[in-house]
Amino acid sequence: MIGSLFTGISGLTANAQAMQVLGDNIANVNTTAYKSNRSLFGDIISQAIEGGAFRKLAMGRGVTLMSTNPLWTQGSLETTGRTTDMAISGRGLFVVGARNEAGETTQILYSRDGSFNFDKDGYLVNSQGYVLKGYKISEEGTAVPTLTDIYIPSGASPPKVTSKMTTHLNLNADSSGGTQAYGVMEGGVGTPNADVTFTALATGTAGNGIKVIYQTGSSLSVAVSGDKKTITVTYVSGTTTAKDIENLINNDPEAGGIVKAKAEGDGSGKISTTSTLTLSGGGEPTKASLTMDCGTDETSDVVFTAKEAGSAGNAITIQYKDPGLANQSLSVSVNNNSIVISLATDASGKITTTAQDIINAINADPQTSALVQASQKGQNANGVVEAKQAVSLTGGMDSYPDTFSSTITVYDSIGNPIELTIDFTCIEPGKWSWVASVPKGVGVTTSKGTIQFDEYGNLDVQKSGGGNPVISIDLMTGANSPLNVEWELVDSTGASNGTITGYGTPSAMTFQSQDGYAAGMVTSVSVDEKGVISGVYSNGRMVPLYQIVLADFPSYAGLDRVGNNMYAESIASGQATLGVPSSGVLGTISPGTLEMSNVDLAEQFVKMITTQRAFQANSRVITTSDDILQELMALKR
Repeated sequence: MIGSLFTGISGLTANAQAMQVLGDNIANVNTTAYKSNRSLFGDIISQAIEGGAFRKLAMGRGVTLMSTNPLWTQGSLETTGRTTDMAISGRGLFVVGARNEAGETTQILYSRDGSFNFDKDGYLVNSQGYVLKGYKISEEGTAVPTLTDIYIPSGASPPKVTSKMTTHLNLNADSSGGTQAYGVMEGGVGTPNADVTFTALATGTAGNGIKVIYQTGSSLSVAVSGDKKTITVTYVSGTTTAKDIENLINNDPEAGGIVKAKAEGDGSGKISTTSTLTLSGGGEPTKASLTMDCGTDETSDVVFTAKEAGSAGNAITIQYKDPGLANQSLSVSVNNNSIVISLATDASGKITTTAQDIINAINADPQTSALVQASQKGQNANGVVEAKQAVSLTGGMDSYPDTFSSTITVYDSIGNPIELTIDFTCIEPGKWSWVASVPKGVGVTTSKGTIQFDEYGNLDVQKSGGGNPVISIDLMTGANSPLNVEWELVDSTGASNGTITGYGTPSAMTFQSQDGYAAGMVTSVSVDEKGVISGVYSNGRMVPLYQIVLADFPSYAGLDRVGNNMYAESIASGQATLGVPSSGVLGTISPGTLEMSNVDLAEQFVKMITTQRAFQANSRVITTSDDILQELMALKR
């Protein structure tokens, strides 16, 4: 019976220890990332009694608490809003290390508690001062697989000088380079329909200075100089007409690519001159004009020319109106930009107004002469005109070519921001010039060039310089000079990279970037789900600095609890396997959250009741055994 007393005592001891485990769980219900424990009991066998020929009776000596087993289930996540608070969703533990005064790691421990802060030296530490471990990220953006302390420097990050820039830009293919240079070559004095008008195809000032030379020869031919600035026409005197020269020029691949020829009238006049014509007026405003043709005889034609140069003159209209009555006088009237000329008639109602009458009336009237100037086309203006519907003047153009401008901020070697402006000017449809500039006092640049597009709006690399332009800036900021910025327009194969186009839509910049930046100070940090810790700098940059390392074990239950929410590796746990979050079996990082305790209070209270009842029952074993012993002692009396 003495043995039953000790059996009861073992039950009291084991259940008291189990109650201690329950109390520990309940006490840590608010402990970050705490893992609840459960009690595992085992019976005690100390002797065996023969119970027959083929069996034995095993006599137990009570119970023992064999071990406590942690439950490594995922705890709920609590949002804290603090950047340096982190929770692990899934497998893995944070790796932390103790540091001595020399900065050496003296002990490696593991924890699920992700409540970290920066200490006074810039190290990311837990509440016990253990430094969080990770991999440093190189400048190339790759993690170096060497375990190191996570440390965020508080000083300034050095600036980076701009070396490349990219612009996603469309330059309107329908843009005008301004007015075109032109000139009229007279075919001969007094010879009608012999004049030829030559107009440069290039818009703006590019066409100014082109020369057209007439010379006689035995056959009709055209030659273009090497610099494409001189066109020599050889004609047969007495045979070649203005129309012949028009066809010759427009059908020649070289000459027709420089100028366009237009013969006067039907071009039947024969050429009888040897002279040189120099085209001019490109880039200057042109006046709108209209030739009111009233028959085969030029003596009845009147040329109306807008008083002011520019496209506004194209809105002016001229009408010759038959009054439909006899004995009417010539009169003119103006309504906004519409000029109506009421023609004179005789007693029979026939029109009697001549071209000269109209010229005199228009130029003498204050209102009409403010809009247009009238002149004769033929040798005289004695021909009688006829009624004409309202016709608009045409050909008026503004002098200014289409332009576009964009500005990008680049940085010199000491981090000074420099506003780099590129001004684009349309030379002709599909062809633009560009000029770079920087503010006065900052530096000087003379970089410029030409950008040309093909018929599909793609960059013609060969006609645009053959590669990436380099904008060179001579600096006055005290930084390393010159600052050379490569403008990336072509790819590694030498073909257009598609960042600049010449489509028929308005010129616009949709995106631009460059690879430089100013010096900056760390203002905050950011953590992503893969555990990448990035520094957010005052210059707007976010730089990946470290990647958190997690540890995985063959047996989490074998880890040694060392207190303060930390664990140590043991023989029972197996060796730690390190890796980055979201790789292999490892979980992810939830920034701005903490893992809560996984203790289930309801379950603990139920176990507390059963443990209490077990303790009470074992105490009854002792008291009952005592009563039996007392009865045994009473037998002697």
